[in-house]
Amino acid sequence: MFTHADFRDALLKEFPAIKEDVESSNGFPYIEMSAFAQFTQRAKGAADWVTYEKAVKLAAKFIDNADKGLDSELRVSFLEHLDFEGPRGPTAWRLLPINLQRAWHTIIAYNERLLGRPWFKTKPEISH
Repeated sequence: MFTHADFRDALLKEFPAIKEDVESSNGFPYIEMSAFAQFTQRAKGAADWVTYEKAVKLAAKFIDNADKGLDSELRVSFLEHLDFEGPRGPTAWRLLPINLQRAWHTIIAYNERLLGRPWFKTKPEISH
């Protein structure tokens, strides 16, 4: 099982530019993961598909074998903050590995049940 520490080590190795944002979180895993989500969204917004794809592949590598804490962090502080609307949305969705597509749908459906309303206007279909 992967832990937050495992993910954090891999994240900082893959993306040294995020180190300051991660370290400014005072060791709070959900805030560190939120910094990673923001980093990933900025890559999407800039159409930096190389960085975006590396980021989502990193998350995909860890989510299926994450311990309970890391799994929750990836779903709550990473996936639910990714959006696939707008002109870059379809490309971002296509680059999202299938295990993350499924996990994204799961967390969004859960949020919608809690809220009693849609979370996003449009939801992409899971790729086959």
